Amino acid sequence: MADDNPSRVSQESLEQQTDHQEYAEIKIFSYKGRLGRIRYLVYSANALFLWLGLTVLLFGLVSSTRHPSQGLVYLFFSTLAILVVVFLGVIVLLTIQRVHDFNRSGWLALLQFVPIVNNISWLVFCIVQGTEGSNQFGTQTPPNTRRLKIMAVIAVILLFLLVVALILAAIIIPRLIEALSA
Repeated sequence: MADDNPSRVSQESLEQQTDHQEYAEIKIFSYKGRLGRIRYLVYSANALFLWLGLTVLLFGLVSSTRHPSQGLVYLFFSTLAILVVVFLGVIVLLTIQRVHDFNRSGWLALLQFVPIVNNISWLVFCIVQGTEGSNQFGTQTPPNTRRLKIMAVIAVILLFLLVVALILAAIIIPRLIEALSA
């Protein structure tokens, strides 16, 4: 039986268009292209946790020696400086791509270097949805996978715990120093 219903044909054609929609290739270490909010959250949080982990490891290595030599201290601070530059470079690249998702110039990524504004802009970039479909910076990013969404939830939980730990440290450490010096 032939179905001459015009709405059915247009529905099939619509499904074919959705199935064959082109998505942008994700390139983490590039300033070109777009990055969705979930990927931005996960990738920037992973960069932060990697940087923190390596920094703690470096502090642990230096503090494990009773009297570190001057050369070891220079090596420590040089390595730490390199880690900071690499971390900031990755964050800037991710932020440029995220800003592109809003169809805006990547120069807005420089907000990451302004104290307090950087935290607010990071939250905005993680919460606000980018432009639908293609824009002047490329095609839309692929849909988020379940794994990526789970990683985003884990990242949010870990970031919350990190903030709580930093607040507690800011309260406890001065009191501990005061108690030890008394």
